[in-house]
Amino acid sequence: MMEDAEKPGMAGRHCAHSGDGAGECASPGGDSVSGSEGLRQELEAQRRLFTTVIENFPEVLYITDPDTYEVLLVSKGWRDALGKDPVGGKCYKEFQGLDEPCPFCTNDILFKNDGKPYTWQYHNKKLDRHYHIMDQLIKWHDGRIVRYEVAADITDIKRVEDALRESESRYRLLVKNIPQKVFMKGRDLRYISVNENYAADFGMTPKDFIGKTDYDFYPNELADKYRADDRRIIEGRLTEEIDESYIKGGEERSAHTVKTHVVDDAGNVTGVLGLFWDVTDKKKAEESLARSNRELEIRNRITNAFLTFSDEDVFFETLKIVLEAMSSKYGVFGYIADNGDLIIPTMSREVWKQCRIPDKTIVFPRDKWGGLWGRALVENTILWSNESSRVPEGHIPITRNFSAPISYQGRVIGLLQVANKESDYDEDDLALMQTMTGIIAPILSARVERDRQEAARRKAEEELRELNSELEMRVSQRTAELQRSNADLQQFAYVASHDLQEPLRMIGSYLQLIERRYGSKLEKDAREFMGYAVDGAKRLQGMINDLLLYSRVESKGRSLEPTNSEASLQRAIDNLQYQIESEKAEISCDALPEVMADGLQLTQLFQNLLGNAIKYRGEEKPRIQVTASRDGDQWVFRVKDNGIGIEPQYHERIFEIFQRLHSRGKYEGSGIGLALCRRIVQRHGGTIRVESALGQGSTFIFTLPAGDKTE
Repeated sequence: MMEDAEKPGMAGRHCAHSGDGAGECASPGGDSVSGSEGLRQELEAQRRLFTTVIENFPEVLYITDPDTYEVLLVSKGWRDALGKDPVGGKCYKEFQGLDEPCPFCTNDILFKNDGKPYTWQYHNKKLDRHYHIMDQLIKWHDGRIVRYEVAADITDIKRVEDALRESESRYRLLVKNIPQKVFMKGRDLRYISVNENYAADFGMTPKDFIGKTDYDFYPNELADKYRADDRRIIEGRLTEEIDESYIKGGEERSAHTVKTHVVDDAGNVTGVLGLFWDVTDKKKAEESLARSNRELEIRNRITNAFLTFSDEDVFFETLKIVLEAMSSKYGVFGYIADNGDLIIPTMSREVWKQCRIPDKTIVFPRDKWGGLWGRALVENTILWSNESSRVPEGHIPITRNFSAPISYQGRVIGLLQVANKESDYDEDDLALMQTMTGIIAPILSARVERDRQEAARRKAEEELRELNSELEMRVSQRTAELQRSNADLQQFAYVASHDLQEPLRMIGSYLQLIERRYGSKLEKDAREFMGYAVDGAKRLQGMINDLLLYSRVESKGRSLEPTNSEASLQRAIDNLQYQIESEKAEISCDALPEVMADGLQLTQLFQNLLGNAIKYRGEEKPRIQVTASRDGDQWVFRVKDNGIGIEPQYHERIFEIFQRLHSRGKYEGSGIGLALCRRIVQRHGGTIRVESALGQGSTFIFTLPAGDKTE
C-alpha cells in the first residue's frame, strides 16, 4: 500500500475528496467534526505550519498534482532558482520550458512503487544546474494524492569534493522529510505544533506539546531565554538565526536555530515558527580543529626554533612559545646532562633579572632538586599548583606554577616550568602542556644527542689528528728507512753480483783448464766431480746475472712512454727463435695495443712468459695465445698456454724470487723469471696473476696503463 505522508495531527483520519476540491474530514467512528472549531483551528494551524515551512525552506522543494501537472506549492529556494513564483502553472512548462509533460517524469514510477520515495539525479537544461532529487507521493490537505519533490542542487558538489560531502549530507537530511526540529508557538508562547524529530528528543509525541510552554520541558534559565527570544521576534516581526542550548535526553546540547514570526492572511502576527538542528558534534569538531590547528602552529614554531636558532637562543625562543601558549608570565626550560645535572640554559629573562638570590645558577645537581619541579622530574609526572609557593629570599614571587618533565622513550631528558598565570591552571593546560612536551621531546633528544655526538666527534677528530700526525711521522721514518734499505739492497745486489763475476769466471776458467790438460789422467770419479764443479760455477754465474737483472728493474729502467706492445712481443719471439723452432711451438696473438711502458722491460716480460710456456710444455707441442682487452685506463693482457699447469696452492708462490716447483734435473732455471715479471709489472703500476690447474695449461694475466688514457 502507498505510504501517506500526512501532516502532524492528521494521523488516524481519512479525507474524502469532493468534486468541488474541498476536503471533508471524518473520524474513523463516523462522528462529524466539521462543527468543531477547536479542531478546525488545529487543522488550520497544521496547514499553516506545513505551508510556512515549505515556503521558507531554503532548498529546492515543491508539490505538484500528478494528474494535472499543476504546481501547488514551492519553496523559497526553488522560487529564487527560477526567478519567479510558478504556483498555478504547469510544472513541465514552468520548470523545464516544455510544452508537454517531461519524458523523464517520475509519476508512473511513483505509482508503480506504491508511493515509496524515489531518488534520482537530473540536469535541468533551462537552469543549467544539476539536482539530486527525491520524489514521494503524499496526501494533500484537500485529500488529493500529490507529488512531493525535494531536490538538492549538486552543481557545485560535482565541481568541489568538499562541497559534495556537505550537499550529500544536506540531501540525506532532506530525504528524511525535514529532519530538523520544527515547532510553532502562538502569541501566548504555547506550543501549537512540533514535528516528530522535535518530540523524539524528549521521548514524546507531537501531541504531548500542544498547549504547553517551554517551562514544561526546559530548565527555568533556558525557558526564560527562549521566551525572551520569542517575544522579541513576535514584537519586532523579525527573523533571526541563534546559536543556543537545548535539552536532549537530559543532556544539554548546542543547536543552531532559525526563528521567524508567523502572520495570518490579514498580516497579523499569530506566533513564532522555529527550525533548529543539533550542532553539538559540529562545535566539538570545530573546537577539535581549532585545537589541532593551534597544536600544529605550536609544533611548527617549536620545530622552526630548533632548526633555525643557535644553541644560545633556541631554549629562550622555545620558552617564549610555551609561555605564550600557557598564558604564563615566567618560566624555565632546561635539559638533563650526561652526569644527571639539570642544566637551565635559559629562563625568562625577566626572572633572571629580578632574581636577587646571591648564588643563583643555571646548574642544578640531582641531589639539589627540590620543590614541585624536583618532584615532577623524579616522578616523571606533570604537577601543578594554583597556590603561592614558598621561595628563597630574593626569588620572585610565585603565585601559581606548572612543572612538566620532558620524557623521551621513558627517560626524563628535560624540564619545562611556567608560572604566574593570571587564572588557575587546569586540565586544558595539562593537555596543552602534554602536547608541547610531546613535540619538544624528540627534537630536544636529537639536539642533545647531536651535541653529545658533536663533542665526541671533536674529541675523536682531535685524537685522530694526533694519531695521524704520529702515523705520518712513523710512515715518513719508515719510508725513509725503506728507501735507504732498498737503495742499500740494490747497491748490494749490484755490487755483489758484479764483484762475484770475476772470481766465478776465474774458477770456471781454471776448472775447464784442468779438465782439458789433465782430464785424461784423472780417474772416472775425479772427472765426474770436476764436471759437477764446472756445472755449479755456470749455474751460480747464471743466478748472479739474473739477480743483477732483477736489481736493475728500478734503478736502470727507462721512463715510461707510449710503446707498441705488439712490437715488444715480436722482439721477444725473435729472442726465443731457437727454442720455438726446436720445440715446434705455435704462438698467435691478436692486434695488440699501444701502452705506457719501458720497451726493453716489456720485451723481457713477454720473453719470460713465453719462455716458461715453452719450457713447461705438456705432451702436445706448445700452443701459446696472447690477447689484450681494454678496461678503463688500462689494458689487460692474457698469455695462455697448453702446458702442464700449476696447482692453485702455488699460484702466489711462483712469483717469489728463487722459488721453484720442479727439480733442476727436470727443468732448468734459477727461479727468478716470474719474480722479475712481477717486478716489471709493478714498476708499470699494474698487477699480475695466474689462472691455472694442474694438467690444464696456464693463463698469465697482467695489466699495463693505456698509451691514450682518457682525462
